[in-house]
Amino acid sequence: MYEVVSELVERLDPYLRELFEERAGIVEFDAKLPREEAESYALLDVVRRYPWALTGVTVVQFENEKQTCWLLTTEADGVRRVARFGPGAAFFYDIKEVLEEKFQGAALLRKWPAPAQ
Repeated sequence: MYEVVSELVERLDPYLRELFEERAGIVEFDAKLPREEAESYALLDVVRRYPWALTGVTVVQFENEKQTCWLLTTEADGVRRVARFGPGAAFFYDIKEVLEEKFQGAALLRKWPAPAQ
């Protein structure tokens, strides 16, 4: 494995690491590429599909009382945080996209409310 690919793959959580390994095998076999090149393409594919894979930061969009909310989290399963607001869809986004398209390049953050006792 190329050194830079190896360093980046080490940052992946177990689910994404498995996805990377599977994708690398498919690319190597189907495209008949050397393993190192297949791993490079596989990593690019994982990062394309999961933009937060290497940063550890996820942006989740959800609806709360008929308003769109954005959650910035370091938890892999950010949906659990928004589940307490009731049923509804939650969507994951690339933080750069959200900042540029929804907040004109900057967003004011506030602390997540503590769970009710």
